[in-house]
Parts: sequence; structure tokens; C-alpha cells
Amino acid sequence: MSKISFEVFAERFANDLGIKDDLRPDISFANIPQYDSMGKINVSLIIEELFEFQIEFEELDAAKTLNELYQYCISKE
Repeated sequence: MSKISFEVFAERFANDLGIKDDLRPDISFANIPQYDSMGKINVSLIIEELFEFQIEFEELDAAKTLNELYQYCISKE
């Protein structure tokens, strides 16, 4: 079980990307304009800090939802 909850991950994701709305776990990244190339760089830094590994850009690009990205991260712990 991950020490980092989905809620903590989602809150950090939203704060660091400047997203004011609540994020649903199944929200498509295609519907989040802040999740562009710069947003992905910021998210990679969040993941490195919270989960203590460096995520490959291909993995960030392959994830379609916030929950999918979170599940990938906890599988690496």
C-alpha cells in the first residue's frame, strides 16, 4: 500500500498545475489544458518528490487519466 494517497497526489497535482476545480480520478488529461508539455515536466517533478522515482516521459504521455497515472506510480513503489 502506498504511503501517498490518491487525494494527496491529486491535491498536489492540482496545486502545482494551478487547477482550481476538483479533479475526478477518471478525468481525461485531454480535458486539462494545464497538462501540456510544461505541465508534464511539473508532474514529473511531483512524482519524483512524492514517489521517489523518475518517471519516463513516455509513461506520462501514455497515462490518460489522473487515476491511471497514480496507479502507475504506486506500482513502482
